[in-house]
Amino acid sequence: MSRGHYLSIKYTNKIALLDRRPHKSNIMLRYQVTDEATISVEKKGVDYNNALGKPYSLQDRLPGRCLIDAWDEFNHTQKLSLVRAMGIALLEMQSVTNPCAGIVGPKYTSTKRSFFGLRKANPEILQFEVPRRETRTGEPTTPPAKPQSTLELRLTQFQRFCDWENAHWGEADPLWDNLKEIAQKMGDMGLFEDQGFYFCHMDLHARNILVQVIDDTTVEISGILDWDSGVFGPKFLSCAPLMWLWLPEDVDHEDETLAEDDPEDPETLELKEAFEEIVGRDFLRYAYKPEYIIARRVMVAAMSGMFQSADLDAVEKIVQDWEELHPSGGYLIVSVVSSLTPVYFP
Repeated sequence: MSRGHYLSIKYTNKIALLDRRPHKSNIMLRYQVTDEATISVEKKGVDYNNALGKPYSLQDRLPGRCLIDAWDEFNHTQKLSLVRAMGIALLEMQSVTNPCAGIVGPKYTSTKRSFFGLRKANPEILQFEVPRRETRTGEPTTPPAKPQSTLELRLTQFQRFCDWENAHWGEADPLWDNLKEIAQKMGDMGLFEDQGFYFCHMDLHARNILVQVIDDTTVEISGILDWDSGVFGPKFLSCAPLMWLWLPEDVDHEDETLAEDDPEDPETLELKEAFEEIVGRDFLRYAYKPEYIIARRVMVAAMSGMFQSADLDAVEKIVQDWEELHPSGGYLIVSVVSSLTPVYFP
């Protein structure tokens, strides 16, 4: 069945992973939460000249069930155990740093690797794709990443998208100027005091978590999937709260402004508190502070660009939310796609 960016075809103890975005630079990783974690790639192909007709890798199948299917079967103590394990996994990912931001390049792939190897191997880091491959608007450029500050990273990404839009569409969206201004203000406010780049999973949701029940009190993470969403980014990006662990299903899990709210149900509140205890105060400052919530949204735009109406809407909302948080008393230009009229915030 479809999972993330792969189609999985099950064989006994192997899984064939068919890459939906065939490209020799794609990296396919799986992670188990131990320092000795490795993943064996039995065989791989990066072109279409094979029986499957697609690029693929054949890997050992990880044990466990998808968390989406298993969560409701857990008792409260088991859920607490898993929440703590998720917090530990986040901190372990965050412990892997690099002076460059971007995606892991193809030179990292080998027969045995876990993301812990990124700590030792001095891996090739490439700049974020412009445009993103899934937009299907042309072949992305991914030059080697260079050490830079968080502000430089953002401004560089904004300019890369502006250059691409100018070359392909004749003009760049004015919203990029808004994002540049917001990024500069964030820098002036000292929000980027940590200049390191941390390994983080941009799609760390229940659908990508495999779990195993150990006993009536313990559930362990047996695997984390969809590592094409793994990037090196600013610290605030790696501190996104796993609010889906305690928020009800009918709440917008993309609205991080809700993450700090304490649930009314005592057991659900205990889940939130267990997560907070594991990750610690510094993590929570980046997770809950309104400016860092917006900073993550800005970073998503810097990595993804604006190719759909939803992307434009998201960036316009960023501009509005930032203006409400830190009014400038000036004109902010909205996208030429949605309007040619400047919007004034008094």
